Amino acid sequence: MNAATAPAETLRLLPQITEARIERLLTARAERSLQAPDYEGILGPAVRYAKPADHSVARLEIAVALADGFASEAEAIIVTLPKDSEPYRILAFRQSPRASAYAGGFSETR
Repeated sequence: MNAATAPAETLRLLPQITEARIERLLTARAERSLQAPDYEGILGPAVRYAKPADHSVARLEIAVALADGFASEAEAIIVTLPKDSEPYRILAFRQSPRASAYAGGFSETR
């Protein structure tokens, strides 16, 4: 995520971020050009996820519709970090409230 251009809605997805830090960043960006140390001071631990040169971020929209009528949608924000202990990290996951369950409930065929 590019902290120099990301809107507040995107910044809220960062782990370990607070509304106060987001407001400080938005105000500082509007007032002056920020350098790397500025971002570190403002974002605190969340800066690890906001360095555009060091990682990739993807937003996935997933829609599933099965033949038996079940349907659901979800959105995930995923980041990859070099030299991290995990191959990727999920920053946010949201399942649509419009998910529909099986019309007749679950049934087992034996």
